[in-house]
Amino acid sequence: MSNNDPKLTIFISSMIGPLWDERAAVEEAISTGIPLARTWVFERAPASSEAITESYLARVRERDIYLLILGRDISDPVKAEYQTAVECDKPRLCFVQEGMEPSPALKEFLPTLQAEREICHLHLQRRG
Repeated sequence: MSNNDPKLTIFISSMIGPLWDERAAVEEAISTGIPLARTWVFERAPASSEAITESYLARVRERDIYLLILGRDISDPVKAEYQTAVECDKPRLCFVQEGMEPSPALKEFLPTLQAEREICHLHLQRRG
């Protein structure tokens, strides 16, 4: 495959701080395990003159797949990314960590995923 070949692009969404390791692991798994795929994560994006909200929502619109990782909480920006993916009819892969007590915000959001049958439970063990 040459560098000119089209790649499947995947937007990785989650709260950055609490799920930093999980985001990095998913990004690495995709880049090494799926040679035809390329990921987009906010923390590796170059600076942009766009307003920050429009910047990441535009990236959701431009990508082929939306991948969501949820831990114990969800933020308003992550909800906006998910809603944008729904509005753009993007294929969505949604993973929720098991064994964590969800925050009130996440408890309120989970029925949305369950209603759309888009939820997968993810059993992750933290290293160290």
